[in-house]
Amino acid sequence: MSEVHDRQVRVTIRRQVSDGNYGTEAAEVTVEDWVEDDEDASYAADGLLLEAQRLVYGQLARSSNSRVAAQFRTPAAATKVATGPVAAPADPDDDTDMPF
Repeated sequence: MSEVHDRQVRVTIRRQVSDGNYGTEAAEVTVEDWVEDDEDASYAADGLLLEAQRLVYGQLARSSNSRVAAQFRTPAAATKVATGPVAAPADPDDDTDMPF
């Protein structure tokens, strides 16, 4: 008789962006689930990651700072979430994530 061991799968997404005025705004979420085996864990992690991205990007799109919100109301922001855990190659001319 085999014993089933539940496994916890947890992902955390944090996105911090410039507010256009020498400040930043951030959103972070952690989502988790329990699964029965390693195969389910991989599948669950992919789904949880997509859900976490959707929540964080959605929150930033509703920011009271119009410059922050505009960064997440564009088709490019929707594409980032739709691509799932595998991100598209970075644009070398895009400096939106540069620290300074």
